[in-house]
Amino acid sequence: MCHACLELSVRGKVRALKTHKLLLPGDNIAVALSGGSCSLTLLSNVLPMRKDASTPRKERGKIEFGLTVIHVNEATAHGAAAAEAEAHSRDVVAAARQCAAVAAAMTTAESGGSSTAASTSTSMGNASPGLDVWVVPLRDVFLLGDAEALRREAVRSWRQQQQQQQQPAADGTPVWGGEAGGDSDYVGEAAATASGAAEREARLQQLLQAVQDPTGREDLIRHLRRRLLAAAGAVAGATKLLCGDSATALAARVIAETAKGRGFALPSDIQLVDARGTGAGEPTFLYPMREVTVKEAVFVCRLRGLHLAELPAPLLLARLSSASTGLHSHPPRRSINSLASAFVDSLQANLPSTIFTVLRTASALRPFPFNSPDAMPSTFPATPNNELKALHGRSTEGASGANGDGVAVGCRPAAVPCCVLCRAPLSARELRAIHAAAASAADAGKQEGAGSVEVVQAEQEEGDDEEDAAAPFCGSCRGQILFRPGHHEARGREEAGGSGNVDGPSLVQGLLPEALAA
Repeated sequence: MCHACLELSVRGKVRALKTHKLLLPGDNIAVALSGGSCSLTLLSNVLPMRKDASTPRKERGKIEFGLTVIHVNEATAHGAAAAEAEAHSRDVVAAARQCAAVAAAMTTAESGGSSTAASTSTSMGNASPGLDVWVVPLRDVFLLGDAEALRREAVRSWRQQQQQQQQPAADGTPVWGGEAGGDSDYVGEAAATASGAAEREARLQQLLQAVQDPTGREDLIRHLRRRLLAAAGAVAGATKLLCGDSATALAARVIAETAKGRGFALPSDIQLVDARGTGAGEPTFLYPMREVTVKEAVFVCRLRGLHLAELPAPLLLARLSSASTGLHSHPPRRSINSLASAFVDSLQANLPSTIFTVLRTASALRPFPFNSPDAMPSTFPATPNNELKALHGRSTEGASGANGDGVAVGCRPAAVPCCVLCRAPLSARELRAIHAAAASAADAGKQEGAGSVEVVQAEQEEGDDEEDAAAPFCGSCRGQILFRPGHHEARGREEAGGSGNVDGPSLVQGLLPEALAA
């Protein structure tokens, strides 16, 4: 495939959002930007589709929509230091602005200019159109349920970027975080919130360290990132959130989720549309890169001269393993996710049709009602928001009614019982087990005062297990994220007459954000 055909193919797959009427005039959308090749390719193809005040009236292929770019910085969750995490945020913001420059160059070339996007992006440099990126640290997942706190963090992130752009340091290093320059009110506000940020970061590290299984830890980070993206998109007033999950990533997810025993929920995570959170006022997740492989995205970035802002190397597993001692210490081992990714890559190298064969096979499974485009909320035309600046005074409503951007909730997907942590649909078997455990725990509570002290103590210990089993978590989250190391061994020693102590409620469950542990 030549360069022009590759560009045309990828652009057409992203523009299918408009063709299939998944992106309509008046929509407010958010783009999840990680800094990798897929998310940058997505953003660089979405920006030329946007119609703004400078777009000619008869410009074809452009629609009017609001745009917010959201980056969840999870560098510290992978073992990076605070300085490395801030450097990663700066790289992602710079990459987003370079995408804006490339999009402007592409528009100029399409309208009759002679220069290409790749050659113009470097020359435009600082003259690129402004593009605000809401940098959301993963620690802010503990602010879920507090929209005002998330909105304040969004404004602070926007101010940081403005300060970085307007008041560079004397040595040429951009200012980040209000360390130099800026108004005194903002500096005082940043100092006042520093302690809260440090507390949330400590809670995040404690939560991740409590998960011993590397697969469970990776899954937990992914679940927290998704929930934070949904909450940030709702605060930003977005009705749709575009994610850069590629065909390669989805094929690896199919293999990994099958190995974890999540076959029932598998169809929900590989569709183009995912509207399971719209009932709670969250945006609909869309996956326009679903038909694009990582290899194609990498070549598109190279052709357009985009500089990737990859995450720092994941060091958390090695650091936790070196620091862990005792019965459950173990050398670093690969997760199911990384093994599945390596398996798909090796097959793809020998059989180029592997990725799409896996996706087509998995797509034959029956999707859930929230995977239908009809489950998306209807949108009335409205004036698009002006990037993150609109967050200063915007107020959004909840699950019912219309918000300040003119978005009205249309048809809702049928209610599907889902895991409170990963949002995976619960199978009938899991629901029966949860209901049975809840009924047993209720019966044990009624009989608690009827027996001797020893009987009551035994019933309380059994009640703890039944209460954990009655929580609405899926089997995968229970077995890999919420699993209590040593619990079964302790129960075995106790039943054999030993002195082992049975752990109380799951440590991980107690450390989860309150909005996810309920």
